[in-house]
Amino acid sequence: MIVIYHHDDLDGQCSAAQAREATEKTTYNPIKCIAVQYSGNTWKKEEIEEANEVYVLDFTFPDMETLVEIAGKKLIWIDHHKTTMEEHKELWNSNILGKRDITKAASQLTWEYFKNDQPLPTAVEYISRRDIWQFGDKKEEISAFTEACQILIHSPEDEDWKDLLASSNNGKEKVELYLIIGRALADVQKVRIEKAFERGTDINFHGLRARLINTTSDASDIGEYVYQKPEYDIAVMWQIVNDMVQVSLRSNSTDCAEIAQKYGGGGHRGAAGFRVKSGGEFSLRLFATDVASSIR
Repeated sequence: MIVIYHHDDLDGQCSAAQAREATEKTTYNPIKCIAVQYSGNTWKKEEIEEANEVYVLDFTFPDMETLVEIAGKKLIWIDHHKTTMEEHKELWNSNILGKRDITKAASQLTWEYFKNDQPLPTAVEYISRRDIWQFGDKKEEISAFTEACQILIHSPEDEDWKDLLASSNNGKEKVELYLIIGRALADVQKVRIEKAFERGTDINFHGLRARLINTTSDASDIGEYVYQKPEYDIAVMWQIVNDMVQVSLRSNSTDCAEIAQKYGGGGHRGAAGFRVKSGGEFSLRLFATDVASSIR
C-alpha cells in the first residue's frame, strides 16, 4: 500500500495528485490519499507499518520525529512551511527523501522531486504561485484558474488532474477551460468577498487592528481585501468544521505564522491557520483582548 498524507488545500491536493500519478506507474499496490489539517487528524501507526511507501506532502505532523522513526526509509517528505522549518530544524535539514524549501510551494517542490527534468505545467505553476502569493504579472489568470479549481476539484483522485498535469495539448486545453470558467466566476466571487466583509466585525486581536469574518471559502482573497485597507493590520477568518473552529489569518505586515503557532497551528508569515475545539458552541472569547494578550 502507498499512503499519501497531504495538506487539505489546493497546493496539498496538487502535490498528492502528482505523487499518486507517479506511483501508479511503478506499482500495483493500492494508493490511499489522506487529507490532513493542522491541529486536526494525524497519522496512524498501523498505516505506516503496513505501507510500502509513505508520503507527507505540504505538511508536517507535530510528532514528525516519531513518524520518521517508524517509517524509516519508506518516507518521502515535502514541505515549505516556515513554522515547520523552525520547529523541526534537525529533520528539515536531514537526508530524508523529498524536498524542503520555504521559497517554493509544495506542488512545485513535488514536481521537481518527481520530474525535475521536465518543465513545470501551467496548472502546477498557477497553483504554486497562488499558494505563496507570488502572482507577478499573472494575477488575473492565476486567480481565475485557481477559483475554477476550488469549484471543480475536490481531491487528488479527481480525473481532471490527468490532463492538468500533462504537458500535451490536453493539458493546455484543460487549463484554458478552467480559465474560462474562473473568469465567469470572478464577478460572483467579488460580490461574495464584499458581503463577507460587511458581515464581519472589528476586533482587537493580539493588539492588532483586525476584522473577524465568518466564511467557508475565499479566505486568502477576503484576507487580501481586508489587509489592503489602511485601517486593518490583519484579517481573521473562521468557520466551524465538525467540532473544531478553523481559523485562517492573513496579513501583509504581521507575522501570521507566529500567532498561529500559539494555538498549535502554523503556516507562513503572510498566511497561516490553526484549529481549536469549539466545545459545541463557538465563543468570541478566543479573540477577546485579555485572552489574546495573555498568550503573547
